[in-house]
Amino acid sequence: MTQLRWNISYFKGARAIYVDSDSGVVDGAHKHATAGVHKGLRFFGLPPEFPLINIFIAPRRAEYDRMVSHLTKIPTSNGRLGQPQGHDLYLISPNAWPADVHPDYLGRDGKCDKKVYRQFIEHEIVHMIEEQFSPKGAMEIRPQWWSDGIAVYATGQYRDRLNRKLMKEDLEAGKSPMIAGMKGRDAYVWGWSLVRFIEKRLGRGALRSVIQNSCTDDILGFLKLSRSRFEAEWHRTLPALAREAIRG
Repeated sequence: MTQLRWNISYFKGARAIYVDSDSGVVDGAHKHATAGVHKGLRFFGLPPEFPLINIFIAPRRAEYDRMVSHLTKIPTSNGRLGQPQGHDLYLISPNAWPADVHPDYLGRDGKCDKKVYRQFIEHEIVHMIEEQFSPKGAMEIRPQWWSDGIAVYATGQYRDRLNRKLMKEDLEAGKSPMIAGMKGRDAYVWGWSLVRFIEKRLGRGALRSVIQNSCTDDILGFLKLSRSRFEAEWHRTLPALAREAIRG
């Protein structure tokens, strides 16, 4: 692999590590990340202080895989756009998107879809916020529908063109997701609706309480909600929640 020369730019609240060819995307990555921090902290009603973020921008997927090799030994697929870990955020440069990410993430011009890129960064920032304010080890225990659900919900990703398409397909096929075992695709597509329904029932403070105080895989039990009753009520309102999101 060709030896790369890395630069570091310092900002208020963040620093970016990148190569010369990506100097034009640094300001945008910083802007989206810091805006995501402020947006996420306000959304959950958390204290406004947040540690310095390190934004690593890989010029291509092979370099991204090398960067995150200490986190995972598995090469990433073109569906993976980045990875947060602690106060570090690893990204694949938007300049590399046409070749290194799934075509669904590209705009009509075949380049990086700017809205998808912004919401993706904000999504990963929500994960970083959750880790910062959670009890140690809690994120490894909580179900995926919760962690991806709050990230998709807090950033508004549930209304983006990709999620609207997948929700519409599921509704037309009569697919009704179940809470137990909600992982992978379903956690991204439908987890937000569980979070939204919790918020409608208990208020946004309940979401903050889960983040700050829970260390369990039983989120509903922590909130003293009957799993069977909650799931039945959620299923009844799911089509309406989805139609609201699809209308955008």
